[in-house]
Amino acid sequence: MISVIIPVYNCEKYIERCVESIIVQKSANVDLEIVLVDDGSKDNSYNVCVEMKKRYPDSVVLVHKDNGGVSSARNAGMDAAHGEYYFFADSDDVVTEKALESLTTLTSKEAQLYMGEVRICGTKRQILYTKKASYTKEEFIYEMMTEPSTELLASGVWGKLFLASIITKNKIRFDERYQNGEDGLFFADYLKYVSRVEVFDGEFPVYKLYRYDAGERESAVSYFYPDLFEFFVLHREMLYRMLYDSKGINLKEVHQHYINDLIILLVRAFAFPEFFNEKVLLEILKKLLRNEMLKRASRDYERKLRGSSILIPFGLRHNCKYILYWQLRRRGKQYRKRRYSGEKLRSIFR
Repeated sequence: MISVIIPVYNCEKYIERCVESIIVQKSANVDLEIVLVDDGSKDNSYNVCVEMKKRYPDSVVLVHKDNGGVSSARNAGMDAAHGEYYFFADSDDVVTEKALESLTTLTSKEAQLYMGEVRICGTKRQILYTKKASYTKEEFIYEMMTEPSTELLASGVWGKLFLASIITKNKIRFDERYQNGEDGLFFADYLKYVSRVEVFDGEFPVYKLYRYDAGERESAVSYFYPDLFEFFVLHREMLYRMLYDSKGINLKEVHQHYINDLIILLVRAFAFPEFFNEKVLLEILKKLLRNEMLKRASRDYERKLRGSSILIPFGLRHNCKYILYWQLRRRGKQYRKRRYSGEKLRSIFR
């Protein structure tokens, strides 16, 4: 049986659509339950969940709890689940028709993770996909760290079948200290116990991820959620450790992408001092420069693009905090000027 775990918080308009997209997939080939976890919603979400429970009493498990965040809600969902496999969905998203049956067909193969393509719907349409249909763990992690589409696909828990036995045996949980990026850490933790990954190579994505236009201000704020850099480094380290002793893996390429991603993240942070003052930014750089993975990666880093900074990778490599600070501050101003100007910029921080 598949347990579809759905955290619910203030999503009264979308819950029914999500549940109906799943319940129609129950068949002779797909045994499923839907675990709805209302995380102390302040709107009518809980009542909608109650209605779903009444409509499908044999298929819906309803959990009602005080607000604790999405990690807490997903953990509560796992505690209430009975299935052999876990499938995570968000209450405002849609599970594509026949997606669960398609993923179920993969379970005959000797793997510990089954997944499919994800379509992002909303203001920016995009399909997240992998390059192959079958991977060893090391091959999959390498592609995660070097291919943007695979990295985005693997940064969330949606569109995947997880083995409940692995999660239970190894006490894998969503870290309730984090409200953003928690699914990436959960996924990286799960990968420790995976030897093979199978991907549904069909003509349709298995999951529709909806992204609503929250406006430019919220888009800018999303770059800077609490503990952003701590999450970035921790997530990359968890993946990196699983690759470090692997044969046939080009760690130099992994290092190249790691430093590129870090520089982009830092430039964006320095572009908006409204979020981080000088003291906070210097403390971030101080912590980063103590990181061993960063030191190893910076030694392999090569400047490949014309116009990219020479001094930023130099500062990372040689532990030069103040060179880094001034270069990132300059690059941040350039980034901000190119991306936002005049009324557009003022509207972000209104």
